[in-house]
Amino acid sequence: MIILDANILLRYKEENSAQHIEVREKVEQLFLIGEVLVLAPQSLYEFYVVATRPKSANGLGMDKKDVLIEIQDIKSTFNLLSETKSVYGFWEKLIENFEINGKTAHDARIVAFMQAHQIKKLYTLNVADFQRFTSLIELV
Repeated sequence: MIILDANILLRYKEENSAQHIEVREKVEQLFLIGEVLVLAPQSLYEFYVVATRPKSANGLGMDKKDVLIEIQDIKSTFNLLSETKSVYGFWEKLIENFEINGKTAHDARIVAFMQAHQIKKLYTLNVADFQRFTSLIELV
């Protein structure tokens, strides 16, 4: 299994993005080799935030209704996994062991979700954000 970061979902859907084709091709390649691509609910929340944020604030400026349609399409393409109670415990250990502060706690939460679901691979465009966790996960 490979979990998809929110930035992958955004580039997958945003046809005007310079990385759209690269991400689409990579996702198709992963499907072809039999990888199971999964989502954390957090990635959909983050997708919604960026997609509905105005373009002037580094968002996509999309209408809420359109974003919800896109989310339904994403959920029909990729497997959405459930939140579990254990995610918080993994997250708490990560923020302590890796001295996480501020916004990086969001990234730690994705890693905690991965640990709770025993997922080792993360497809992200923000490799630097997850570099500290490479002893626990593999970056795609």
